[in-house]
Amino acid sequence: MSKAKPYGANRAMTEWAETRGLRFSPAAHCLHWVSKGRCGVSNCSRDGGRYDFMDHTSGWIGNGERVLLCQPYLLTRQDMSDILAACEKFNLVAYIHGGGWYGMGAVAVELMPPVKV
Repeated sequence: MSKAKPYGANRAMTEWAETRGLRFSPAAHCLHWVSKGRCGVSNCSRDGGRYDFMDHTSGWIGNGERVLLCQPYLLTRQDMSDILAACEKFNLVAYIHGGGWYGMGAVAVELMPPVKV
């Protein structure tokens, strides 16, 4: 099992991941991955898959979930519009909150496929 950790890993990251039952996935860091479960391009930017809000991005898996966590320092009006556009384009839901682990006042943007009922 890989002991790889995302850049900026800290105790808050461990608590965040353990609380959710998630583990870091080093190869997972794009919208294609979180929406489809795979992507063949590292840090891909094709098909509009890269936006400015995607700072300190890391992929997480566990409990049947895929989560793309982006932790920008701030969100602009354009970023909010881009989050909505990305959710529409890649069939994702977004949760925006202050509970990220990166620090330095970063905002947490969690992107994931919608829960199937």
